[in-house]
Amino acid sequence: MRVERIVALFALDRPAGCSRTDLAGELRDLDPEAVSAALSSLEAVGVVIVEGEQSGASEGIRHLDALNLAAGVADHKWSLTEIAGLLD
Repeated sequence: MRVERIVALFALDRPAGCSRTDLAGELRDLDPEAVSAALSSLEAVGVVIVEGEQSGASEGIRHLDALNLAAGVADHKWSLTEIAGLLD
């Protein structure tokens, strides 16, 4: 669940989405298999959209974020350290 939260926050923070390579690079301190599993799990429930190598937050989760019903990260570039701090 912790890795899913980090991946979801990361996706919300990047309006244009990102590649799996960029995601792995940014979240290099996390187990790559856990990141991949989190991405798959979040895709299965509609939080992220994965199209080939690209991934990003779904329209639904972006709308919830705009309503302040999700973690409001749209106006802040979060570092992995800041995201991890939110989970403590």
